[in-house]
Amino acid sequence: MNILWACLWFVVCGFVSVLAPLSAHAEKPTYLPQPICFTIINHAPYSVYGDAATAEDVAEDGTPITHTATFRLKENEREPVCTTGPLFEGNRIRITLRTLFPIFECKTMIYPGAEINIQGALNKDGLGSKTWVECL
Repeated sequence: MNILWACLWFVVCGFVSVLAPLSAHAEKPTYLPQPICFTIINHAPYSVYGDAATAEDVAEDGTPITHTATFRLKENEREPVCTTGPLFEGNRIRITLRTLFPIFECKTMIYPGAEINIQGALNKDGLGSKTWVECL
């Protein structure tokens, strides 16, 4: 039985030691030399609330950090936002729409002059709505 546990321990430790450096390398955040500015536009027939967030990075003291811009937009209102990152893979940021709780989240590509469009519709019965972001 001890040989079985030793073999299992060897396999698990070997697997973790191989994957740990790969995941650390893959998670390297991307910063931009110049800010990318884009606009968040609310096309829903009601106000929306949410945030635009960058990828996570680690401060010098080891604390995880994320840069977040919160927005509250009335119908047809727009909000300019600029960031230098760190960005998710493919020049993406995370957009989250919320009420008391998150109701929609996606990662969308940004580029200079991009428009992030929030869409929404009221339910036919007048009770509730459906809200989403057109993510690239």
